[in-house]
Amino acid sequence: MKYKKIKQKIKGKIYILYVADTPKKQIQGLSNMDISKKEGMIFIYPDEQPDRLFTMAKTKHKLRLIFIDEKENIVHQEIGYPYQKKSITCKKPSKYVIEILS
Repeated sequence: MKYKKIKQKIKGKIYILYVADTPKKQIQGLSNMDISKKEGMIFIYPDEQPDRLFTMAKTKHKLRLIFIDEKENIVHQEIGYPYQKKSITCKKPSKYVIEILS
């Protein structure tokens, strides 16, 4: 699958983020992908909603998930573990989610 990439500064570090802006790309996410410490993914949704749900069942990396609202405020962060069965969710409304190696 071909992803657009953007540069984003997070906590003083520059990351190259793969853009997941379609349902197909969002379902795939970082599952079965190899990424470096300077790469990640940004999920861009058309609207802000609560209860965004993420699974790590096919993800081989420990990831930090950063949930962001439409005003670009961080509303929740959580660590996801490789092949974790329990879903990760944010109860607060979010429009963007960034995943980077943790």
